Amino acid sequence: MTGHPNIVDRRASIDWARHVLRKNRRYVILDTETTGVKKTDEIIQITVINLDGNALLNENIRPTKRRRIPKDATAIHGLTMDVLAECPICLLKYRGILSGALLDEFKKYAGV
Repeated sequence: MTGHPNIVDRRASIDWARHVLRKNRRYVILDTETTGVKKTDEIIQITVINLDGNALLNENIRPTKRRRIPKDATAIHGLTMDVLAECPICLLKYRGILSGALLDEFKKYAGV
């Protein structure tokens, strides 16, 4: 994929994000990379940055349900099982970040 499939929606999303982020500087940005897009896929990288671009958290996580990461997922994020081999295997230490209202809002936005 070379970009958002609908340029009008993409522009509206960018404009909305700029408005929200300018309005309140307390936000952080949560980004995850996964083994795919199905409900059974796993988070394999989690990054949190502040609005100044400083990484507050940037961790790779070894998946527990897969022995390999699909090529189409690796093509997007560049992560392979070799890269993740020595990484922690669970997100328990991040449960405060990945629970409650933040996760609920993310799931609603992502449609999962």
